[in-house]
Amino acid sequence: MQDGEPPHVAAPVQQLIRSTFEEDRAINRPFPLTWPPRSPGLTALDLWLWEFLRSKVDPDKPPSLTKLKHAIRQHVSAIPQEMLLNDVNGVAPRLTAVLLNDGQHIEQLGAYL
Repeated sequence: MQDGEPPHVAAPVQQLIRSTFEEDRAINRPFPLTWPPRSPGLTALDLWLWEFLRSKVDPDKPPSLTKLKHAIRQHVSAIPQEMLLNDVNGVAPRLTAVLLNDGQHIEQLGAYL
């Protein structure tokens, strides 16, 4: 699930999931496990990394996939360690907020802590 979009439910996708995973391990409709609606972003990738990289890479408009990959690698390696540590340290409060909200979407983290 990305950006609040519902999980894929097309028949071919369901068949692939069933043939690839045990049914009790698949998180999707109509399987036993489903994500809550508008599942909150709990990881660094959901919260800031993609937007951060887009802001660094997009202005250069890399002309090829190879150059795009190179630019992404370059900007990822230049991320200050302190920035990464701050985000990693923020995982526990986000998980706590989701637990306190019975697994539902959290609008504002501070409201639950």
